[in-house]
Amino acid sequence: MNESEASPVGDYLLSSVKQVVLGWFTEGAKTAKSLIEVTGNLPPWGYYGPPPSGWTGQGASSPSLDTINGVDQGTGNLPPWGYYGPPPSGWTGQGTGKTNDGFAYEWTGTHVTPEFKAKVLEICAKLKMNPDDLMAVMAFESGGINPAAVNKDSGATGLIQFMPSTARSLETTTEALAKMSDVEQLDYVYQYLEPYTGKLNTVQDAYMAVFMPIAVGKSNDFVLGIKDSKEELAKGLSYGIVYKQNAGLDKNGDGIITKEEAAQKVVDKRNTYKKIN
Repeated sequence: MNESEASPVGDYLLSSVKQVVLGWFTEGAKTAKSLIEVTGNLPPWGYYGPPPSGWTGQGASSPSLDTINGVDQGTGNLPPWGYYGPPPSGWTGQGTGKTNDGFAYEWTGTHVTPEFKAKVLEICAKLKMNPDDLMAVMAFESGGINPAAVNKDSGATGLIQFMPSTARSLETTTEALAKMSDVEQLDYVYQYLEPYTGKLNTVQDAYMAVFMPIAVGKSNDFVLGIKDSKEELAKGLSYGIVYKQNAGLDKNGDGIITKEEAAQKVVDKRNTYKKIN
């Protein structure tokens, strides 16, 4: 085999040390190297070996051969070294060309920059949640991923519509949040969601963390609101009040709002973005 051909995964991994030391690239790797230097994102083939000169994005940290087989199947992220060559058997996450820089949807907008998306991937890996779910929640809550979005009635502000009281609990204010850059505000999104790490397994759970935290982890038929009911959903909050304030979420008009119905608008918002095949 000559150096212009991408090697099979087995042969490649066996010769990884040689490639790391000598620093040579396959022809496919040269193309991808150019791509990541231009876009700041890992290409469809990834990269195992020392990162290209000047590369500081995902895949550049912790240069250890111990992670050569360490593709994280759980979070969908490539390990610190990356990968050039056919993806590991069964791997369908970032680096195969089946996702868009780690996302399954083509998220767009003024604030959806490579830096913003990289930050979302970073915090979602920590939260052990699907990054598309967080993007969907932010897109719905802020009207298209807008860190300066403000609800004139409630004062809710930002990417996940922080309430004034919530902002204070995070040792900031809605005024300060509105002045932050999109990437800066993501730190507060992470801080707010951090208690739910490992629990936001669906888009419905992701939205409940923002809309009705008591429903996180519950089944999608969990009842949030019942028309005219005085029974309490949580201390000081009746099913009737939840229904009255959110009657538009009762999709089938049966006088009951379920977790699935409440999250449907988030799903609908997500589906306005193109899904990557």
